[in-house]
Amino acid sequence: MEIEKVAPSIRKLIGIINYEFELDLLEKTRKRPHTEARMILSKILTDRYKYGRSRIADLLDMNHATVVYYLQQIPFLLKHEKPLSEKYET
Repeated sequence: MEIEKVAPSIRKLIGIINYEFELDLLEKTRKRPHTEARMILSKILTDRYKYGRSRIADLLDMNHATVVYYLQQIPFLLKHEKPLSEKYET
């Protein structure tokens, strides 16, 4: 999905996450910081915006199974990775 077609509030959210992580989460890479940023975005979109997994996958240009995996892993990471948890709480 093209970022221009996304609601302004979601574009702003992506901008905030990019700022906090100092990266572009839409960049096609499997580097850990990018993956963690996409996990945070997926969690927020699911919890606060009620986005479905397929819709998030379309936004991030990935398979919905990857989003399912992100949503399964993020609670553990937030519990055990203090720096990631601090960024999420910000």
